[in-house]
Amino acid sequence: MKWFPKILAMTIFPNTLLFLLLVSGNGWAQQALPRTFSTTGNLGRGDTGTADTYGMDALFYNPAGLGSSGELIEDIVVASPQLTVSEELSDFSRNPSKYTQLKLSAEEALEKYNRKNLNVDAQNFTGAVLDKLSYGFVNKAYADVTTDLNLLDLDHSLFNAETVAINGVIIGGSREIYDHLRLGVNVKALNKLDAYTKVTPHALIEQIAIRKDVEIKELLVTTRGNGVGYDVGMLWEIPGRFTDATVGVAVFDAGDTTFKGTEARPRPELQKVNIGTAVKTQIEGQTFTGTFDVNDVFYNDQTSIFNHIHMGLRCSYQTYVSVEVGLNQGYGTAGLLLHLKFLVLEYAKFTEELGKNPGDIPDIRDSIQARIGWTL
Repeated sequence: MKWFPKILAMTIFPNTLLFLLLVSGNGWAQQALPRTFSTTGNLGRGDTGTADTYGMDALFYNPAGLGSSGELIEDIVVASPQLTVSEELSDFSRNPSKYTQLKLSAEEALEKYNRKNLNVDAQNFTGAVLDKLSYGFVNKAYADVTTDLNLLDLDHSLFNAETVAINGVIIGGSREIYDHLRLGVNVKALNKLDAYTKVTPHALIEQIAIRKDVEIKELLVTTRGNGVGYDVGMLWEIPGRFTDATVGVAVFDAGDTTFKGTEARPRPELQKVNIGTAVKTQIEGQTFTGTFDVNDVFYNDQTSIFNHIHMGLRCSYQTYVSVEVGLNQGYGTAGLLLHLKFLVLEYAKFTEELGKNPGDIPDIRDSIQARIGWTL
């Protein structure tokens, strides 16, 4: 995956970053703390799963769900490539010349790039989720450019540009410590490559005034480092006559996951506490699961409470087909899962809020994932 952020940096950033910075203000995009790892199947139901998770998904949504099925083998994943792209990136792929013209004035750049949210995210997990121990290798890389610029109110204009690659090993497991009460933990050893913009527009203008040939790479802070992180989770199952309910709590990157580098250190992965509930019922071979999650319950990102609310409904026919709908930060989501034992195909369409309140900067995204191996 080492090549992934480099290609993104050579395509999106060099041809857009300079002009965006020239017209941007001092504000920065404020968005909910992102989930380090995700799965397409859960994105389709509003990015929920804190209280309803098992197999590979549990590694990323609640480690207390690992081994919860009671089966000796829940998942053996040879590969699980996942790709998520913003809708506006498709325009970039169809018309690359539209975004690679460097001879533009600040006004032309503002007209062409303003309110453009370019995001691409690739992820893979290879490993096994067993009854007593789960382990695997995870790779993730993403690039994001978010702009919301207003020349009449530069102090409240938003701009964010970054490219990140995370590679590492995850080991986890869970145990039922009391009837229907499970606790779980993940240990993560990660290497992080983190490149992001840090220069202010005023400082950039000063540089350009002195030097006319400022290079894009000089505007990026590039860091690399290694770190060890921990995730902990709890699941409390409440069996019923017709429906089963579950309450879940997950703490990701407990105490913050920090990285040690030779020089500048990558930005830490901040602690994030999620809570969720799930209600499940079965009717003639069909399973209906409703989920409700609140992510980052301590509001570390200082965004609207509505940015933290996620809801979903999954309707499954036996174990073969699942259809999903949900709400992610106030926006509708939809998903489809095909489960063929040795191959699982997942698709999701959802919207991510990049601003401080729902409706500020919605970014429509598509996600696809294929899992090859043996799954429940």
